Amino acid sequence: MCMVTRIQIVVVVALIAGIALAVPAAATGGQNSIAVSVAPINPDFLAYQKTAGETMLASSEDGGVRPSGLIPPPLDLSHIRASESRSAPMSVQEALPAAYDLRSQGRVTPVKDQGHAGSCWAFSAIASLESSLLPGETRDFAENHMKNLCSAGYPEGFDSADGGDHLIATAYLARWTGPVNEEDDPYDDASDVSPTNLVPEKHVQNVLFLPDLIGPNEVAALKRAIMEHGAVYTSMYVNVNESYPYYNPETAGYYYDGTEEPNHAVTVVGWNDTYDRSLFASVPPEGGAWIIKNSWGTEFGDEGYFFISYCDSKMGVDNTVFIAEDTGTYDAVYQHDPLGWAGSIGTGSETGWFAAVFTTGADEELRAVSLYTGQCDSPYELYVYLDPVAGPINTSGPAAFQAGMIDDAGYRTIPLENPVALSAGRTFSIVMNLTTPGYEYPIPVERPVPDYSSKATAEPGEGYVRINGAWKDLTDEYENYSPCLKAFTTVPKTLSVTGIAPDNGYRTVKVTDLSGTGFRDGAVVKLTCTGQPDITATGVSVASPSRIACTLDLTGCAAGPRDVVVENPDGQTAVLQQGFTITVPLPLTANKDAVVRGDSVTVTVSGESDHAYFIYVLAVNGTSPPEYPSIAPDQPGVSHIGTCGPLVVANATAASCANVTTTSLGSRPVRFDTNTSTRAGTYTIEVIDWADASRSATLPVSVEQGAVTIVTAGTGVYSTGEEIIFSGTNTDSATTYLFVTGPGLAANGVRLDDVAIPCVTGDAGTFTRVEVELDDTWEYRWGTGACGLPPGGGTYTIYAVATPNARDDLTDAVYETVSVTLRGEPGPTAGFTANATAGPAPLAVRFTDASTGNLTSWNWFFGDGATSTEQNPVHTYRTPGTYTVNLTVANDVGSDSAVKTDFITATEPAGPSVLPGYNHIFVKVANDAGAKYNAFGNNTYNIRFEGINRGLNALHISTDPAVNFGQVTVSGDQSGTIYATDSGGKGYEDDIILMVAVNGTIPDDFRLHVTADGYTWTPDPLRNQAPSLDNVTYQSVSLNETFTKEDFIYGPQIWKPTGNEVEYPLYAGQNMNDTENTFRLVFIDLDAGVLRPNETLENRGAVRINYTFENLKSFAAFSVYGYCRNSNNGDDMVAWTNALTPDKAMSGYSVIGGTGLPVTAFTAEPQNGIAPLAVRFTDASTGNPTAWNWSFGDGNTSSERNPVHTYGAPGTYTVNLTVSNTDGSATLFRPDYITVTAPKGDFGGDGEVDIGDVARVACMVVGKTAVDLAADFNGNGKVDIGDAAKIAYYFVGKVEAL
Repeated sequence: MCMVTRIQIVVVVALIAGIALAVPAAATGGQNSIAVSVAPINPDFLAYQKTAGETMLASSEDGGVRPSGLIPPPLDLSHIRASESRSAPMSVQEALPAAYDLRSQGRVTPVKDQGHAGSCWAFSAIASLESSLLPGETRDFAENHMKNLCSAGYPEGFDSADGGDHLIATAYLARWTGPVNEEDDPYDDASDVSPTNLVPEKHVQNVLFLPDLIGPNEVAALKRAIMEHGAVYTSMYVNVNESYPYYNPETAGYYYDGTEEPNHAVTVVGWNDTYDRSLFASVPPEGGAWIIKNSWGTEFGDEGYFFISYCDSKMGVDNTVFIAEDTGTYDAVYQHDPLGWAGSIGTGSETGWFAAVFTTGADEELRAVSLYTGQCDSPYELYVYLDPVAGPINTSGPAAFQAGMIDDAGYRTIPLENPVALSAGRTFSIVMNLTTPGYEYPIPVERPVPDYSSKATAEPGEGYVRINGAWKDLTDEYENYSPCLKAFTTVPKTLSVTGIAPDNGYRTVKVTDLSGTGFRDGAVVKLTCTGQPDITATGVSVASPSRIACTLDLTGCAAGPRDVVVENPDGQTAVLQQGFTITVPLPLTANKDAVVRGDSVTVTVSGESDHAYFIYVLAVNGTSPPEYPSIAPDQPGVSHIGTCGPLVVANATAASCANVTTTSLGSRPVRFDTNTSTRAGTYTIEVIDWADASRSATLPVSVEQGAVTIVTAGTGVYSTGEEIIFSGTNTDSATTYLFVTGPGLAANGVRLDDVAIPCVTGDAGTFTRVEVELDDTWEYRWGTGACGLPPGGGTYTIYAVATPNARDDLTDAVYETVSVTLRGEPGPTAGFTANATAGPAPLAVRFTDASTGNLTSWNWFFGDGATSTEQNPVHTYRTPGTYTVNLTVANDVGSDSAVKTDFITATEPAGPSVLPGYNHIFVKVANDAGAKYNAFGNNTYNIRFEGINRGLNALHISTDPAVNFGQVTVSGDQSGTIYATDSGGKGYEDDIILMVAVNGTIPDDFRLHVTADGYTWTPDPLRNQAPSLDNVTYQSVSLNETFTKEDFIYGPQIWKPTGNEVEYPLYAGQNMNDTENTFRLVFIDLDAGVLRPNETLENRGAVRINYTFENLKSFAAFSVYGYCRNSNNGDDMVAWTNALTPDKAMSGYSVIGGTGLPVTAFTAEPQNGIAPLAVRFTDASTGNPTAWNWSFGDGNTSSERNPVHTYGAPGTYTVNLTVSNTDGSATLFRPDYITVTAPKGDFGGDGEVDIGDVARVACMVVGKTAVDLAADFNGNGKVDIGDAAKIAYYFVGKVEAL
């Protein structure tokens, strides 16, 4: 510290001391103290205040004027975003319809007219509230009541005499002032008086604040809210005077693209994505429109409705959903905030603690708590204290606690999972810890705001906030501020049961409304009857003290009335005498709804146990008794077959009726038979209760004529003497009758096995007969050389008939034909060779066809289940074993087969091995077809990078071909698509080799399926010459192959080859110190190259790679390598790959399997700033981690998942995170990740401005220390007494910044 004269010290110290004395005590709590701050006022409200009291008018269509009435709220809520559930992508949520209109679903109430009052906000709020009840309940609520009781003339009214907004409407409804019926307070636009003694018809416990329409997520959130809840309150700028170009009265279309702020509240009731943009007065950039319900009567627009363009610049602010519910859920509300949410406060973060204290007026149960939240997806912690003594808490701890997440922003009610009993006169508190992500004013308050809520009042002891770890009375900080917390209670009532819906049923019945009073959580519901076992309900849910929902399982229960019994946990019981009746249905079911004649159908009668029924087939005109389905004889419980018995039934068929007695279980199967005489058609089977003929059931059963089919094996062309196999089905008879016609044969047909015997209808011996199997199939082998066919060949027709009918008598017969051609020339001769018959698996074998005879087709059977139709295929045997190979060849005459038994032997593989070096190595590709450019033989490529960091700039992996430099992606999808891209530097690679590394042990049933597409070309013989686009060919399928565990022949290792001559990571963020966490590798030739990005090419010239994993249990990482035939670096070399370290443009793709090690990832916000810097770290790891270990680089650690850490000193810090799951752990290092700079004025470098820094500037001013122009806070080019005064003022808090 510099030495100064006594006079100089006195001057500076006096200056500092004088400043300190002028600061309130609360401000001198030290550098780390936290103060309460108030959210900034909405700029639109500040503009409104300047003109408060002026009348804002909008011209109406008929030339009249209507006051706008819409007041911008003092609270700015433009930061609200769409919750994850409402803005989820279409892959997660159902697709939204292109058009939707609540009117077509009966979910809107009639259009109303606000007249000349500024009450559009009330009409829009009530319209949304009424719509939330539809279509189930139609109500007409009073806008007059809301308009007047929220105005300046009432004690709990707001400052405006004529106007409001969605927050004012919410306050009116949330405090249970309304809604009331229209008939109790009819609308009068000139009235400012309404009754104050009306009881609300509904309670509003939830009001959803949706985000402003700034993007597609917000539009989707609004549309989903309309579909789920009904009409939505919104605002817009309106001026429909015909001299303005915004409104088209002919089409009721409105489009505004100016900058005026919203001045009118309306209601959104639907949308139309295809609405023609030409229908607006001025044409917007795009089509589509919202459907709007206005409050200017039915003379305006399209009977009170109009369309507003999706492109409107001001529509869609303050979107709000008002939801009505019954009043029976809660009996009383405790509150200190009748004017609702007028502001928000914070204590320096997104999280805030606040509390409210109440005193009960009766013996009650605390059932729910409500609050306002300024952001969606907000976590909360809720505590209830009894008899608080230290502000809102006490030392004995909370009487109740619960935590959760609030999905949508707005006014929200949280039901308590465990209600709290309260005695009359007892004090209790609601303590809330609320986090509003992205919004640093989490605490909602009612407060006096001039020209808005100046009547707001608060008393000491009612509301609290926690500051610096201590609870403070909110009125000590801000006068007349109250936290927006309400408590809802119920008054215990005598237990009673008054009704149940539904009140009858059988099997499983879901009771939706068991009504009564005094229901308690944990209540038991039963059905009882003397002499019968009790039936206890499951899934009992006490929705409120007056309503229960539950499920009754009545399976096997006797029919009849039952008492409904409800028993509370305290033993109190109530009974509804014979309130429920168990009924027994009379269903009739069949094992099939259609039967082919000759088969049977079984019909089951289900009814009361040991009960008599009558079953029969209804008569069909024109059908004789033998043609009906008949009841099979000798069936248990089935009697009087062939007679209708004593029961006289109209239309009964005597030949097909019986008496049926059910078993003790209440059912009886009855079999009906059919035969070839049964007439095809639909028959009706009816069952009638003997005791009550009015109880009956019917069932249609179709009897269908059977069919005969015939097919031939092979091409249909055969050599004379060859055996031909015929097969088919016959569902019409037990025997198939065959005959043939053709050159030199009898015209009426002959037997196949002896063509000298002509066919005669009705004489089965003149046909070739084939018995039909139980599965309705048949087969016959025709020896064409032994049946007496004339020489010369020709075309023959073979008939398959269900009955012995010759060719001239097939009119009513069931039959089918097939034709074959016999030729005289010889058929083919099959033969083949193989380039290898033994070797370790995977063994690739090239088979060569050696057959003769003008072949037209080849069918290979490799013995391991695989086949091919290529002439000379290459097949890989992946599993050790000995295999028999079969080749069947065919030509126009016939076919032949060659079989080589135990021809191929694949031995056990030698096992994987680590790559022999980092660079200048040969790697073998796993493709069945081998390497595309096999310059060195053995299906290998030469990896030859030309120096350190060479070949790491051009080639990338991307999930979007338009992103040339790619990105690092970690995915949990077992199927996906990636692209190999060129960033444009080199401009091409002749071929791409895909490397896949799989972590740990690969399961035996592992599979990797890869398809690829891209461009191919013949490489230019000149060095480094990119191919001309005229000479490239797009291959839609360059690769389609599946790879197994055996193909991963390299490893175990932790690196991939590059020119860096070091262990280079396999994926971004890999911990290279973890040498035990190894991988096995496979190289795959994609048979396609990459071109310089070009919009005219498929996938912009990239190679598209589609992958699918089966049974990936760990983790897989993808890399791509580029091959060039001729380049400046050499010939036939693989010298390019994607970079995976931060010194280059990193890109890579990894997939997490079903189980295995976790993959570490995290983000931080902010990553740089001035000390002290609070950084929120967010874990983004995958693989179901269960433990987290953070190291922040300054000696501090944390085991929280998402910690907040404060860096106190300037510097650059490396952060690492280790995550663990049941399979192990993984670590991610981020070097120099956080940068913290010294605050302005911190010359001591300790991260804060202290008295030493003040003294140092003073020493600069008096010349005792070298001048540092960083102390020129006033920006005049020198350090003077003004700068010394400014840092002194800053030190004691009199100025906010240097």
